[in-house]
Amino acid sequence: FTSNALSSEADILGDFFEATLGTEFKQSKGQFFTHKHIASFALRLAGLGGSAAKAFEQQGPARWPRIIDPSCGSGTFLVEALRQVRDSARAFKAQPGVQLSRIQEEALCRLDDDSLTHNWANGLFYGIDAHQDLGLGCKVNMLMHKASAMQIFTRDALSKLPSSIPSGQFDLVASNPPFSVTLSPQERNELKGDYTLLQGCASDSVASEHLFLERWHRDRKS
Repeated sequence: FTSNALSSEADILGDFFEATLGTEFKQSKGQFFTHKHIASFALRLAGLGGSAAKAFEQQGPARWPRIIDPSCGSGTFLVEALRQVRDSARAFKAQPGVQLSRIQEEALCRLDDDSLTHNWANGLFYGIDAHQDLGLGCKVNMLMHKASAMQIFTRDALSKLPSSIPSGQFDLVASNPPFSVTLSPQERNELKGDYTLLQGCASDSVASEHLFLERWHRDRKS
């Protein structure tokens, strides 16, 4: 089971949730799962394949990207991001003629060993999901891939976030936001002060995914 989880293709829990959650649940809760190949493609477009080269651009310790998926589901984006950052380190290390310092060698070795994944990945991969079962599934998925589950939170990603989520400190927001979720007038009123889209005269027509994009555009590093 663990061997399958650590393979380059497997997303066991993602496949499980996609197969078992019914269409009615997906449509009523705005849950539309992202296939792992689409997640992989999107993250490569975002440049995660070059994470190692970017990590060593400046002197001092390597700085790996901090990534969040605020509608993480079972963790497809996070698991794929974990793989791509790790694989970038292995590819960087294998380049012919590359000259590495002792500090760089040590940093790359940490990413080259699956048993050390928890050590280097801790504090880098964050996930949020409003659905308790999916939040738990994402935690299990991260643990299966030998990463920390401490940064996976079950809460509404549109609401005010706890201090344990470093707002404005993420290098990449990678997500498939919940679409067409109906917000009650009370919910819209509670969120109004935090979203410019809700402060116009046509706020009733603002879709949940638009609020999601406004919120997480602000919480990404400028």
